[in-house]
Amino acid sequence: MPGFPDDFSRLEGIGPTYAQRLRDGGGTSFRELADMDVDRLAEPLGWSAARVERSRLCERAHELATGT
Repeated sequence: MPGFPDDFSRLEGIGPTYAQRLRDGGGTSFRELADMDVDRLAEPLGWSAARVERSRLCERAHELATGT
C-alpha cells in the first residue's frame, strides 16, 4: 500500500524487533533495503557486515520488491 512501509518481517530471520530497527535506520521499502550497502544495513540491526552478507538480506529484499 502506498504510504505504508513494507512488512520487513517477511524477510527470513527478521522479526518485529529487527523490522523496527530497519525502519528506524531509514528503510521503508524492500526496494530501499535491496539498494543499501551491507554496512548501512548492518548498523541498525547490530549485525556485522559479514552476517548481513551471509543472510542474503539484500537479495531477499530485492526478490520481495520485484516479486521474483
